[in-house]
Amino acid sequence: PALSGSHVSYNYPYFYRMEKEQIKEFYSNEMEKDRLELELFQLEGIRTKEIISRYLVRERMSIADIGGGAGYYAFWLQSLGHPVTLVDLSPKNIELVEERSKRSGAKLAAFHTGDATKLYLKDDQFDLVLLGLLRLVEVVELTEQARDDLVVEQLLRIGPGEVRLC
Repeated sequence: PALSGSHVSYNYPYFYRMEKEQIKEFYSNEMEKDRLELELFQLEGIRTKEIISRYLVRERMSIADIGGGAGYYAFWLQSLGHPVTLVDLSPKNIELVEERSKRSGAKLAAFHTGDATKLYLKDDQFDLVLLGLLRLVEVVELTEQARDDLVVEQLLRIGPGEVRLC
């Protein structure tokens, strides 16, 4: 398996150093609902899609979107024919995914709440794993490096292919 960047250590802004319950509360206001469709954030969405597209090397790839928020990239990838499993810590974001699925008729392969440090997904089932870094779970009991290593270990376990940190 390949990992972009041989060492995973990030300088997180303060509000990403929250405990899990604080993170859930932070995202409970539906901030991710249509954020990437707002003019201020459209470039982020366009550019990230360009970057992800580089790794879509086959017509149909099984993709995990860990920390996928309200599903902006997951629904786009699903529309291209890739089965996508989305996992996010925030129950509100998962509600938004469900609402979008019902409203649009688009169905992801799966979506559920989950923690990037403890993924309950089968080994080697994904061709591509995306990790939304800014939504990375901060586990206060672990040192930053130990937490990062744990997340990377989980991502490499579920996907035999590429792991991309977006």
